[in-house]
Amino acid sequence: MSAARVKVQVEILEDLYVDDEGETAIEDVGLGAEVADVVRSMGVETWFPMQAEVITLILKLERSVFQGDVIISSPTGSGKTLAYAVPVVECLRTCSFKRIRALVITPTRDLASQVKSVFDTLGKPFGLTTLLAVGQGGSMAAEAEVLRENSPDILVATPGRIVHHITSSPGFSLVSLRFLVIDESDRLLQQHYNNWVDVLFNEVTRCQSTPGQIFREQGGEIIGSKEGVCAPRCPVRRILASATQTRNPKRLAGLHLQCIRRIIATEHQTPQKKVKFSMPASLSESAIIVPSKQWKLAGLLNLLRPWDDPSVSTVSSSIVFTKSVESSHKLARLLQLAAVSTRSSFAVMEFSAGLSSDGRRQVVESLNRKDKRLVVICSDAMSRGIDAAQVDTVINYDIPVHVKTYLHRVGRTARGGNEGSTITILAPEQEDHFNETTRKASRGSKSVDIREISTNELEASKSVAEPALTALQTLLRREDLGLIKVDSPLHDRLAVELMNEVNASSNFPYKSEMNTGPSNKTDLSSLIRAQIAKNFREGTGTSTG
Repeated sequence: MSAARVKVQVEILEDLYVDDEGETAIEDVGLGAEVADVVRSMGVETWFPMQAEVITLILKLERSVFQGDVIISSPTGSGKTLAYAVPVVECLRTCSFKRIRALVITPTRDLASQVKSVFDTLGKPFGLTTLLAVGQGGSMAAEAEVLRENSPDILVATPGRIVHHITSSPGFSLVSLRFLVIDESDRLLQQHYNNWVDVLFNEVTRCQSTPGQIFREQGGEIIGSKEGVCAPRCPVRRILASATQTRNPKRLAGLHLQCIRRIIATEHQTPQKKVKFSMPASLSESAIIVPSKQWKLAGLLNLLRPWDDPSVSTVSSSIVFTKSVESSHKLARLLQLAAVSTRSSFAVMEFSAGLSSDGRRQVVESLNRKDKRLVVICSDAMSRGIDAAQVDTVINYDIPVHVKTYLHRVGRTARGGNEGSTITILAPEQEDHFNETTRKASRGSKSVDIREISTNELEASKSVAEPALTALQTLLRREDLGLIKVDSPLHDRLAVELMNEVNASSNFPYKSEMNTGPSNKTDLSSLIRAQIAKNFREGTGTSTG
């Protein structure tokens, strides 16, 4: 007799559809004034509709002490990290009880570093600490020790690493966990990662079923009697965030979600009347179609060429938009490497939520000074924080999902009647979507100029891109290890060193003419071990600025 098939069901309590129309003031989501001030210092003046809905919902659930898990389905670049990080910090900031109270799982080290940067910026003013657990080359023992001796308030981890700590790190505990965030959940749930879902959620369930003793003077988050007797623990609130969300109930069932509220971002639709968005009359719009997605980087470098032509203006400003904070950081680092390797006249800066308020102000001031050729890399989530008087060119490296996103981007140029231009880099399969998006905007008799660009035209840029990509991998590894701060400028000497390493180990044609000074043959593995130990002693995990 065959076993009966068990039907797995996951009940959604409520679906909340949020369009991309309108903005919400910082104070209007239930935040305290202190957190609102920190958010403003990050360059954020209003919330996107999705962010406002998520923050309001999580804070409402927390204040009501009702069980309720949240699923966020919103396009990449729409500000999901801020949407969940802000209410988490708001809820944790009033308590100094040093235990892991928020755990964020991400699929990659790079994304984990960016998420940590956001929590650092939001949480440090309130004494909240955030650590990384992402697999930093042999540092498991050091990581386990710091988590045991100096437990953070917020831990950002990759699946394999959290499994290791749960199963193999003495003293590691999630007994005080209050928030569990799965970032890029759809991607994570499609892969097993050492059976991380079962290991993690079995541990969370075990910890929740164990009564906890909380003392009033510790400011614990679990309600107990004056004597500090054992009391049931508050349920862990689970938050899933992704551009798309799985509809497979079996994948969701392992997460043990309860009373699910699902927030789904949609493009604004007006049923009876088509809304036309007007483009500035002084704006010139164009797009280039590269042979494939693999040629988009060469296409961008081609737009920034020629590097050594004296006829090219040495005073201009460009903003390059990407779909996510992670993409922005990688692209900024890569362009910094390419600029040094070609001895270019342009400077590259990154504008991200991980920067301090002073760092973001410096980027805006550099744009406004217009005393050099400057390229700023930015994600959609931070686009409104760039309040520059005038930018010459906006480049869409990743195509915008909605027409409103396109308008937010191009709104950085052609201001006050000044001329400006926008250029979008397309792969062939993206042309139809781009045309459909741009048709929703009114531009009078003007049109978007679209032209194809051949591989022959891109060969020179490709020869720059390939070694820079190789050097980028080394640079990102050093960032993972804490040897280089994520938000630090890439100095010319280091960029040349990285490019020379590539040149020495490959047939790439790059040769530096810069004097890099005497070589320091320090044992890299010893340096890495020393830096990791220093990072953990300081209680910062890997250094992400």
